[in-house]
This record gives sequence, C-alpha cells and structure tokens, in this order.
Amino acid sequence: MASNQNDTKERKLEYFYQLNSVMPLFRIASVSILIIMGVLVIDILNIPSLLFEKAPEQLIQIVFVSVVMLAVLWMLEHSYFQAFTLKTVTHIDAAIICLFTSSLILRIIYSIIVPNSAFKSKGTLIIMIVALCMIVFRVHRCKCKQNLNEHLYDLKDILNNNFTVLNDEPILLSEKDVDYDLLDRSTTINQLYSTIINFRSERSFVIALCGEWGSGKTTIINNVKRLINENNREAVVIDDFDPWIFGTRDALLLSMYDKILQKTGIKYSVLKSKRIASCLKQTFGDIGNTITKSKEIGSLFKELTSPNSSSDQITTIKAELTMYLNSLNKPIVFIIDNIDRAEADNILFLFKLIGTIFDLPNILYILSYDSNRVKELINNTAKIHPKYIEKIVQQEIQIPSAPKEHLAAVYQICTQNILQRYGIDFMSNRIYTEVCNVLCSDGNENIRNFKRLVNSVYSNVLPSCKRLDTATLFSLEAIRFIVPELYEQIRTNQEYFISRDTILSEEKIRINYYNREQFNKKGKAYYDQLSDKYSRYLPILSLLFPYASRYIRHEELMPQYSYDSDSFNSKYPIYSAKFFDLYFSYGSNEFSIICESVENMIASINNSEKKKARTILKKYINEIDTNWQREWFETLQLYTDEILDSRKYALTKAIWWQLDSIDNGLEFMMLSAHQRALIIIAILIKQMKAEEVSDFYRKLGNKYQWVLLISDLIYWMEVDNKHSTSDNKWIDDLRTIYANMCNKIIEEKVHLYDSAYYRYKNIYGILRFFCGEKNTIDDREVCKQYIQNTFLDEYVYRLLADCITTSRSGNVYGYTIQADSDLLQFVDKIRIDEAIQQRPPRSDIEKIVLNLYQEYCVTGHDVENQYYSSTPLKFKL
Repeated sequence: MASNQNDTKERKLEYFYQLNSVMPLFRIASVSILIIMGVLVIDILNIPSLLFEKAPEQLIQIVFVSVVMLAVLWMLEHSYFQAFTLKTVTHIDAAIICLFTSSLILRIIYSIIVPNSAFKSKGTLIIMIVALCMIVFRVHRCKCKQNLNEHLYDLKDILNNNFTVLNDEPILLSEKDVDYDLLDRSTTINQLYSTIINFRSERSFVIALCGEWGSGKTTIINNVKRLINENNREAVVIDDFDPWIFGTRDALLLSMYDKILQKTGIKYSVLKSKRIASCLKQTFGDIGNTITKSKEIGSLFKELTSPNSSSDQITTIKAELTMYLNSLNKPIVFIIDNIDRAEADNILFLFKLIGTIFDLPNILYILSYDSNRVKELINNTAKIHPKYIEKIVQQEIQIPSAPKEHLAAVYQICTQNILQRYGIDFMSNRIYTEVCNVLCSDGNENIRNFKRLVNSVYSNVLPSCKRLDTATLFSLEAIRFIVPELYEQIRTNQEYFISRDTILSEEKIRINYYNREQFNKKGKAYYDQLSDKYSRYLPILSLLFPYASRYIRHEELMPQYSYDSDSFNSKYPIYSAKFFDLYFSYGSNEFSIICESVENMIASINNSEKKKARTILKKYINEIDTNWQREWFETLQLYTDEILDSRKYALTKAIWWQLDSIDNGLEFMMLSAHQRALIIIAILIKQMKAEEVSDFYRKLGNKYQWVLLISDLIYWMEVDNKHSTSDNKWIDDLRTIYANMCNKIIEEKVHLYDSAYYRYKNIYGILRFFCGEKNTIDDREVCKQYIQNTFLDEYVYRLLADCITTSRSGNVYGYTIQADSDLLQFVDKIRIDEAIQQRPPRSDIEKIVLNLYQEYCVTGHDVENQYYSSTPLKFKL
C-alpha cells in the first residue's frame, strides 16, 4: 500500500516537473494573474450587463452560439481534443493549470473579499472543480513515471550479470554517459582530478583531453566530476555547455557568458548578458596578427584602440568579473565536451574566446575532443594555423589505449552473460572467443563499438535465430559489423567457401570438382589475398569453412579424399549450398523448412507418451513430399543426439514400422531415404539400453517378412561400428538372429512369396545369406533349390518385380531389369513364361512389370530406364 502511495506521489511530482519544462511555473502564475485581472476588470466595469442591456436578445443568442461553434471547430482543427488524451505533458496541461489557479483565486475573492457575490462564487467553484478533475485525469493519463528504460541496460549491468531477458526480447545497451571506469583509466582520472583541486591562478588554465571517438573521454570526465562532488564540493563545475548545438557565434558567446554567470551566482540578468553579447559582437573579431592575415586587421585594431569604443566596456565588464571570481576563491571547472562535433568556425571562435575574453581567474577549462578531427576541421577553414591551438591549450592529456587483456576480459564476460541469458553456452563454440579477440585487435579497441555490436548484432541474432546456426550467424554478423568488406567477399565468392552439397550450387562451383588441381591453385591464391588484408579474421573463417581451415593448416583446399567438413558439427552448415544464401538473406527454403519439420517432430516425440511416437512419425512423413524424404531422413540423422534417451526405443520402433512407406529410390552417389532410415535405426540401437535392444531383437526374431531388412540393418550397423565392445555385441546378436531365421526358412520351407511373409524384394535376404562371396557352391545350390521349390505360378509377378532395379534422377524415377540378376538365374525362363500365360496381368503395375521383363528377354542386356515415372511405383502385387 505504501509503495502505491509513493508511486502516486512520484507520478504527481514528475508531472509537474514536465509541466515546468513545457511552460515555467512562474509564467503559468503570470498568465493566471492576467486572467484574474481581466475578469475583475470586466466584472467591476460591468461590461457583460451593459452589452446585454443594449443588444437584442436574439443577437446575443446568435453571437453566443457562433462563438461556441467557432471555438469547437478551431479546437478540432488544431486537434486540441486529441491532445487532451495524449500520454505526455503539453500546453493543454498548462492551460488547465492556469484555469484552475485563476478560478481558485477568484473563488477566494468572491467568497471572502467581495460581498453579495454568491452566484459568482458558485460559478468559479464549478469551474475550479471541473479544472481539478481535468488535472487529475491528465496526471493519471500521462503516467509520467514510465519504465521506458526497463530493457535498456548499461554495460556495467551486463558485466555484473544484472539484467534479465523476457520472451527472447533483445538486449539493448544505453549510450548514456557514466561515472564509473571499466577500462582501468584510474591514472588519467586521478591526474586530472589532482590538477583541478590544486588549481588557483590569476589566469585561466586550459586542459585538452584528447582521444578518438568512443575512447572514453566523457567517462573520464564523469569520473572526475564524481570525485569533485564527493571530495571537493566548493569547486564550481560547469558541465552542461554544448558548443555543437549553437548555429551562430552570438548564441555561442551569449550561452558561454550565461553559464559562468549562473553557475558562479553573479547576479547579472540575461538581458545584461545580451547587452554584453551585443557589445562583443561589435568589437570582437580576429585577434592579433598571430591568428590571421585578414585585411580587416587594421580596422579591427582601430576599433579596439579608438577612444570611448565599446571595447572599453568589455574591459570594464571583464575587470568586474575578474574581481568577483577572485573574491570567490574557488576553482571553477568549465567542461566543454564533444568540441569536434561543432562546426569548424564555431570551434575556431571558441578557442579565441577562451584565449582572450574568457581568460578569467580561477577558471580551469577541460576541453574534450579528437585532436586529429579538430586539426582537420581547422585546416579546411584555411583561416588559422593549427598550431594556434597550442597557444591556448596549456596541458594535453592523451587518452591511453585500454590494455587488450583487460578489454578481452570485459568483452568475453559480457558476451558470456548475454549468451547465457539466451540459453547458449559460451564455451560450446570457440567462435565466440575468437569474435571477442577480434574486438580487441588493433583499430577495434573502442568500447562504444562493442556497445553498438551488442545492439546491432547480439540483439538481432540471438533472439531471432531460430532456423540457422546461432554461432555461425553470430560470427558472420559480427564480421559484417566490424569489417563489412570481408562480409561482401564471402557473400560474392561462394566458390571458395561452399564445400558441401555443391551439386545444388551454381555451375562454376560444380565445375570445381572436375578440376580439383586448378581449383586448389586458384583457391590458394584467393586465400593468400584474403590473408594479406584480413589475417586477423582467418581464425573465425577457419571455424566456419573447411576450405579456410585447410588453408590455415597449409593443406590442399580440396583434397582427393576428405570428409572433414562433417566434423564442423553444424545442422545448418554455412559451407553447404543448401544454407549458404540463407545466412545472408535471413530467409527460408525447402532445406530449412525440412530442418524445422525434423525439429518439431523430435520435440513432439520428446514431449509425448512413448506409444504415440509411431503416430507422430507417420504424420510428419505423410506431410513430406516423397521427393524430399531422403533429405528429411538425412536431416533427422543429424538430430539423433537431441532425442531423449527415454524416447529412442520408441522412435526406433516407429521408423521400423514405417519403412514400407519410405522412398527407396536411389540417386547417383546418394543414399535413398529408406537406407538413411535404416542408418538412423542402427545409430539409435547403439544408444539404447541393453534391455531395450534385447526386446527389439526379440520382436524381429520370428518375423520372416523382415529378413531383408535385418540383413540391411546388419550392414549399416557394421558400417557405423566404432569397434566398441557393446557395439560388437549387438551386431553379433543380430547376425545370430539373421542366421537362425534364414536356416529356418530353408528347413521349414517358409514361402516368402506367400502373402503372410511377402515384402518387396524380401527374397534377397535369403540370397545374401546363401550366395555371398564367402559362401560355397553347396550354399548356392541350397538357395537355388529353395526358390525353385517355392516358386508358384500365381506369384510370378512378385518374382519379376523383385528383379527390377530402381534409379532416380531428381524427381524422375527409372525402372529396369539387369541382365545379371541373381534371382532370374535361379528360375527357368520357360517356367516363367508358362506362369505368365496361365495368369495374364490384372493390374497396371503387373503390366509394367511384364513389359520390363519382355524388353529384358528381347535385348538380353540391361534396358536402362526403360520405364519412367514422376512418382515412385508401389509394387504391392
């Protein structure tokens, strides 16, 4: 309750503070007094009654209505009604305060001083109450104490981890001046402070605090002011003079005089200051031959030396100010910051003023500027020699460069704290450290640049980076901010940065793979040039691009055999043609949409019951076009580590049960979606608990329709085997299950073409077991005898379909029967022909199978891509 009362009080106080800035309270009081005087004069002279007596009643009504309508229209035209609802203090508020004040005083006058004025007293009371209600409404409406800077932090807040992030909101750093030291500038601060407190002189003393933009000049000044306020309160500090806001010399001079008069308590009026300024304007010009060689020198000195000239008045005024400032016996610190922002003429004029007119006792000037910038501006004016400044400035303090180790520590701690707020581990990727190191390199020591980097890069990338790799995008945007020309080099020279999925990229990049030696020569020359200009940034590039990494290691950019790009561990690798453009456009494509689909699927399985895994997987597979299934499962393989251990068995079973609906079309040099799904199962088996693997194997052991899938699974487990004891055990156990199954099929004469066990090409599970390179002639004979004995005429199309091989080129599928098909070698052609005569094809798919077989019989060799289809054929025969 007390807190709410305090907030209300603060809100009211803030309201009146803002009201005073819109219209000073003394002016509001003056206007109120004028209103009261006007009302009393009108009342005493009885002007309304005289008008009403002489004017016709209808005329009065017409005039009254017209005035009211004109007033309403005028307020509508100038949006006064809308201004009344604004959430900021305006002149409307000043008018309401004037109305309330004048009605309150008139109420007192009519109630106490003037007798027999009950009607007037009630009228003023009504007006006063209405005005008071309007004031209450405006105070509540303005809500002056708003937390506008709630998410605008200072660098010290970030360094001390004293900030929060809500709903992935951006972290923004303020550029406000501070009075603490993060860059270990205590020596400079103490030197400047010591000079100030020990300063007493009959003349002024000028200290120049020089440093580049953002080097910490204002921070040093603020620290000195803090020390003065804490330890030496007698000193008078003038720190609110900004020369760069003045457009004319007159305004600059007048403001400088006013500051000295106001801060020191000299009771000169502003009007007298203006007379001083007028006098100075008449007589002050370029002083002395050492300053300029202007033709006006003669007339200038004639004016200054002529009797009774206005310069005598200046001498008198300066003498009076000198006597008064001597009597104060206090150091006066006149701080002028950001001089280099002013126009060149104003800078020149300011130095002249300090060296002549404002050369007053006990005044110590602290001028803050970039010396190179000021010299450049003065040179451009061609009115004065830059060395003239040396006659004005008695002491020059150069801002020392902050120790790089100290800067690196500040940047790394701040970056670590920001990343932590967004759930990112700073140590998870070395690239964050490299970016911080670059910020401390030569030319990048400016701490203000780091603040801008946080506002421009951190706040843009970290909250919004959902589809791309955060570390990659973070470093790339940092490069764009720090060295934009290198960013453009990367964007426009893709052939030297894209090293994966090049088949999807431009033709000139694909050609590289057919001219490896030529590319390595050109690539090395390119990186040599890049190293000459941007060597400091190569460590960052080496963490993003395999080519850059190999260049640093003095290896061929494109070795004959290398798969080390996989070691970069990025789900959205920028060196892939799939995602390269996205890091520059922030857009999306089919590949990023697939990644998002996989991420959503895994999140759904992780957050759902185990038994729902199969339904969830089926839903996502059905949503993906068949042509994109290979890419989808290839992406899923990259995400297997994000699947919860408690859900890996459920997903393994779900994939296994969905294998029939997964595309098995082969592309050149690429695995099919079906093969990739089996690889994922092989990976998950090695990550499952022992009891889960055993349970899964038990379910496979008596399912003869899975004999081929088990054979495929063994192959992929062997390929992915890391030769650990547990992995070998699971492979050996699966081999045992497979061997037992194949032997039982032969011994028990299980008919694999029977509908109970039939699956497309499931017969090859037997062929692999008995007809491999290590098998004997007897094994092959056993297999041949089994196929001949189990072959029935009604299953002829199933057998022929198993002889068809499928290929894929883009979105087109091709089907053919190869001449060296093992299966056709085990069955007599005459028997197949007889079976076809007895059972002609009944469906379109059986007709396609028959046509392919007949072409095979005619040519006697492979009929490459004899049949084409834009969709994969389903051999459900």
